[in-house]
Amino acid sequence: MTGAACAQPANLLLSSPPERLSAQIREATADLHAEIEKKLGLPHSIKTLAQYKTCLTRFYTLYRPLEARLAQFQEWPLFGFDLAASRHTPRLASDLETLGCGPERLPDLPTGALPELATFPQALGALYVLEGSTLGSTVILKFLSSSLGAQIAGADHFFRSRGKETYPHWNHFSQTLDSYGKNHPDSAQQVILGARTTFRAIGDWMEM
Repeated sequence: MTGAACAQPANLLLSSPPERLSAQIREATADLHAEIEKKLGLPHSIKTLAQYKTCLTRFYTLYRPLEARLAQFQEWPLFGFDLAASRHTPRLASDLETLGCGPERLPDLPTGALPELATFPQALGALYVLEGSTLGSTVILKFLSSSLGAQIAGADHFFRSRGKETYPHWNHFSQTLDSYGKNHPDSAQQVILGARTTFRAIGDWMEM
């Protein structure tokens, strides 16, 4: 047989499966992820209880209005996302209350400082950032528990995140995200845009 006779018809050639949406976002935001880690400098940027309070306050005044904005989108349950289980604000409020900071009296950050999330895919990109932020919490908490000790006892829920359930929760979120991406491939760029916009907003607010 000739080479031409052995060639596979073009429509029978195997193509590699599309990259998972979670991997696409991770690659597309790697630069901003590295930049924000450098800006925050966690956990070594927190050396005193006052700095710890300031850090939690910054997160709270950002997360509270941002999570409220995410809740305005009605599509979450349609695609298998449990938005209520992804909220960080209650843990931050509990920590600040324990530290005597009165979270209910803290003003939200200016509306213009929030990431602009015009579509559900963009909101999904923002949720990816918030969920991903929990993955390094174990290392941060271990350092803070060693350096601040009893000073933050009972006020470590935010960095403790979901404890042993942190990684299982992340894996479930990633699988749901990838399923969404597989069924809505045209939304990938909007999801990435939402993630990048959120990374920038967090970085800008936390260094103010």
